[in-house]
Amino acid sequence: MNDTKSTIAKNLRKYRLRAGMTQEQAAEAVEKDQSYISRVENGEYTPLSDTLALFAKAYKVKPGVFYEENNEPERLKATA
Repeated sequence: MNDTKSTIAKNLRKYRLRAGMTQEQAAEAVEKDQSYISRVENGEYTPLSDTLALFAKAYKVKPGVFYEENNEPERLKATA
């Protein structure tokens, strides 16, 4: 899996969990099925930009965060 694909996959999972959503809830929010969410989070699929926008809306973040390799706030980095 290439770096960008891996980064998007990890961030989608991270922000879904931060939003307190299950894969089923995320699937409903983006009008996909749960297996799609699983495959995206495992890096098997890369969502199109319009689907990333739906994820961002559901997770209440800006779409660009999914591309950020290290997007932890500074205060969290210092304690890690």
